[in-house]
Amino acid sequence: MKFKIEILEDTKQRVEQMSLKQLLGILCCPNYMREDQNFFDTATAFIHEGDKEFHKKIMNKITASCKDRPFVCSDFEAGPGTMINGGTAFPSLFSISVTGKPEFAYQMGKIAALEGRELGYNWTLGPAVDICANPDTPTTSSRGAGLTPEEVITYGVQYLKGCQDYGMIATAKHFPGDGFGIYDQHLTTPEIPLTVDEWWRTSGKVYKEVIDSGVMSIMPGHLSFPAYDDICSENGLYPPATISKKLMDNLLRKELGFDGIIISDAVEMVGFSGFMNYYEACAKFLDFGGDILLFASPNDKMESEFSKLIDKGVITLDTLKNRATRVLSFRKQVDKLFKSTTNDFNKDRHEEVAKEVISSSIKVVRDRKKILPIKNTKDKNVLHLIISIPNFKQLSLLESMKTELEREFKSVEQWVDPGSQKIIDAVDKNKFDLIICSVGNDYNFGTNVIRLNGFQSRNLMGGWVHLDTPVIFISHFHPFTHLEYKALMSTVINTYGTVPNTIKILVDKICGKEKLEFSTVDYSLRDWTLREWLNHH
Repeated sequence: MKFKIEILEDTKQRVEQMSLKQLLGILCCPNYMREDQNFFDTATAFIHEGDKEFHKKIMNKITASCKDRPFVCSDFEAGPGTMINGGTAFPSLFSISVTGKPEFAYQMGKIAALEGRELGYNWTLGPAVDICANPDTPTTSSRGAGLTPEEVITYGVQYLKGCQDYGMIATAKHFPGDGFGIYDQHLTTPEIPLTVDEWWRTSGKVYKEVIDSGVMSIMPGHLSFPAYDDICSENGLYPPATISKKLMDNLLRKELGFDGIIISDAVEMVGFSGFMNYYEACAKFLDFGGDILLFASPNDKMESEFSKLIDKGVITLDTLKNRATRVLSFRKQVDKLFKSTTNDFNKDRHEEVAKEVISSSIKVVRDRKKILPIKNTKDKNVLHLIISIPNFKQLSLLESMKTELEREFKSVEQWVDPGSQKIIDAVDKNKFDLIICSVGNDYNFGTNVIRLNGFQSRNLMGGWVHLDTPVIFISHFHPFTHLEYKALMSTVINTYGTVPNTIKILVDKICGKEKLEFSTVDYSLRDWTLREWLNHH
């Protein structure tokens, strides 16, 4: 059933007495990354990644700075471990669709809610209900819930229900739908290359279902939709959804009937802040139907700029009061709805569920030479070769794989981006009986590419892959690496998001101690053009 905010008359009267500074405190959601930041009296706040102690300290600072108990949110897109170091870590939302078990998506949402609430969170900016229609989209990859609208609906809806059934607001993002292009919203304003009819059959279908399923919040992305929208008069370009009245008010509010909270994607992203004057963009977001500005701070500069924009008629004080009334009414409504929520917290059980997901989602996507699983491991000398993208965040995690490999094989050497000549020399001399090559290319905001890139990619050169030494490639994060390297990579395993618990399970599967299954994902869809893909749907 669709969620609808119930406007409270006493809240409306309270807001009428508020100053501009107080109103902006309700409509801005600052991003807290350090203890020495300025903390504001706000209705919402976002906390960045860190360990539990960090989250507790920041949570205490937020609570001390706010007169009323605020909404506190983070990106628990794939469970609590996404942002809380030490929280239960799942591979990714995409990994759930690989298992074929929607109940895992519900459990992921439930566990995100329970572990988040334990630290004071009541809102997650997930799930990402973007369709992975283009494997080169730098901001989607394994963050999305699947390759088709049906998969995204099945697993995205279960995740949001798990969250909201256990006391945490869920947020469907990134409206009107990422996953079709090759540009990064952190660096530009990508265009959705669909006709209106194509959109309704794909992303529109997804958003209709998540709204009908009762999602409380939706995040517009900094994506434009030229087939539906009008050109912006200021620069002659199509605006992102976050600065579009037609997309937020007409399409999302009126046509889709969404009456929950609209929270922007981070306003520091170039897709938003680079499209026009930052403060005017913030005002337009609110004027065109938005409720909360993510990563905006209600500082003196914001107050003075909004005062000027009100004087110019860009936005009215009444509009700000309307949005503030909605946010504060929403807070009371949510408190009431979640008051009787069951607290079914069991960390050991949470970890068991995550391990089940990990084991079920590690899949062989290609084994032309039929070398899996590896036999007679105690007789083999192994090279664990790591090839990663520049500034790869998870290098130490992949390096930890050496310890597990040493338990199974006669000897293990580990090289990180050694250069192709060193690898060629080793293969020519038959130094190793097996090469296990871990490929590290993961989503990282503002890098504009998710494919293996940079000088490190040159490690693949030289022809060492198809000589006498068998090679197993492991794509630890991005699900589509094997599609780019069709001839080069004869044996490929996907983990769909490696976390600490993945390593032992992965090695056990490679060595035949656990069953290693082939993926049933229909990757042939990735070989189609966008139009062919759309015609299929």
